[in-house]
Amino acid sequence: MLYKQQSFSDFEPDLRYLDSFPFSREEFLFFDIETTGFSPRNTSLYLIGAVCFLDEHWTFLQWFAETPSEECEILNAFLAFCRSFRAVVHFNGDGFDIPYLLFKAEKYTLSDTLSSMQSIDLYRLTRPYKKYLKLTHINQKSLESFLGIEREDRYNGGELIKIYQSYCQLKNADALSLLLLHNLDDLKGMTKLLPLLAYPLFLKDQDYTLRNLFWEDSVNGQPLLIAELDLKYPVPKQISNRLSSCYLTLQEDTAKLMIYAFEGELKYFISDYKNYYYIPLQDCAIHKHVASYLDPRERIPAKATTCYQRHRGLFLPQEKALFKPVFQESYHSDSFWFECTQQFMNSPSLLCLYIKSLISI
Repeated sequence: MLYKQQSFSDFEPDLRYLDSFPFSREEFLFFDIETTGFSPRNTSLYLIGAVCFLDEHWTFLQWFAETPSEECEILNAFLAFCRSFRAVVHFNGDGFDIPYLLFKAEKYTLSDTLSSMQSIDLYRLTRPYKKYLKLTHINQKSLESFLGIEREDRYNGGELIKIYQSYCQLKNADALSLLLLHNLDDLKGMTKLLPLLAYPLFLKDQDYTLRNLFWEDSVNGQPLLIAELDLKYPVPKQISNRLSSCYLTLQEDTAKLMIYAFEGELKYFISDYKNYYYIPLQDCAIHKHVASYLDPRERIPAKATTCYQRHRGLFLPQEKALFKPVFQESYHSDSFWFECTQQFMNSPSLLCLYIKSLISI
């Protein structure tokens, strides 16, 4: 077995993005494995790499099987090393690395130290935001490219299988360097992906504060409500997206919401339409008790589509009936609105609730 340990003076993972996990930097262990295939039943584990804060330095460690027969040895060494940590950080480790290692540990009757640790999978945390980040792929190299992270290594895991098989026969130093470099770049790249967690921390956990709120005129002359938010975690790259009811831009430590309001007339539809009459001359519905005083020729039984009252005002969009009454342009419209009153604008709690509802969509 070959064991390698090294430190880099300019290497410092940004652990701010792991603040939601209650661990100190000494308790995090980043790791990645290299194998000769996907199935642990008929392939070999030949390299385990890890990064941790050790002896006051961020340190890279690699356990390398110089022949397939050393698989158990490197796995045992790594699992023993894991006992000093409480959380493992990885990329798609929940889907591949950890199940692979656990299968091998059971095969060799080694103690399982991984299952008792908090698993933090950067792939699973970022995958739901693939469309939001406008990415076609969500693998590690695609995310590294998205963030502008450069690698020395130019090989993929599949290409390295033949290089490892060649090394086992010839013990070529250049082949060994390529294998170790690929794993090292995977580890470095993984830690540099941590700022990507700023997107789910904002969109899912909603960790921000409202800085400013003001009105502007939009292109079509309708009012535009601008909300500026201070992000707790700065995003690594500017992103702009149209959400259901607004346009959102994230840049550095600021989020900007452009909410398209509507000033004019909308309709409030009454669900209990059987107890109402529609009055064509007034283009509205009134309750039967009141309509009974009208000439029968001036009233007709209301339908779901005609049982409404008209209201003029300033309205804000909403995805669901969070604020009532709910207004629409027509009965079949899929756009829902509520009246933007001064009471609403003066209420920090209501504004916060509204902004959260827009972002959560």
